[in-house]
Amino acid sequence: HYPIEFMTAMLSVERGNTEKVVNLVTECRRLGIEIRQPDINCSDVDFTIEPVEWSDHCGRHNLLGQKELAIRFGLGAIKNVGDGPAQIIVDARGDEPFADLDDFIRRVDLRHLNKRVLECLVCAGALDRLGERNALLSALDQMIAQSQETHRAKEIGQTSLFDFSPN
Repeated sequence: HYPIEFMTAMLSVERGNTEKVVNLVTECRRLGIEIRQPDINCSDVDFTIEPVEWSDHCGRHNLLGQKELAIRFGLGAIKNVGDGPAQIIVDARGDEPFADLDDFIRRVDLRHLNKRVLECLVCAGALDRLGERNALLSALDQMIAQSQETHRAKEIGQTSLFDFSPN
């Protein structure tokens, strides 16, 4: 009676087993359930349910008047990412989406994410909003270095002129 909810729960439970996730995604497609790619601004650690939005910002409704839904791929289900790094990203994002790559680097402490995790996020399309995949892959070392510098400076209390807000 609730195929989207059931499939979302199954995907979340099996997220560590790539083969089962592939089979469940295939079954979702067979059932006509949309699976959306991972996105650092929308995804949670687990798979989640979200409304299908159209350009007029209204959800499409079926004959019963219910909003159609889609499943968003969870960051924790991306191979070589896992729950820890995914939770760090989700916590850093909070309620405010990342505006651009600099905002992502400034808010996420990349010292806790290794280069392989970032590569997998980029290759899975989770950072597509922040730039082209090839450009992001070639800039990974610079991203990590800049994030380390930013977060190390915060830890020792060093601030920039732009960190002060007039109150």
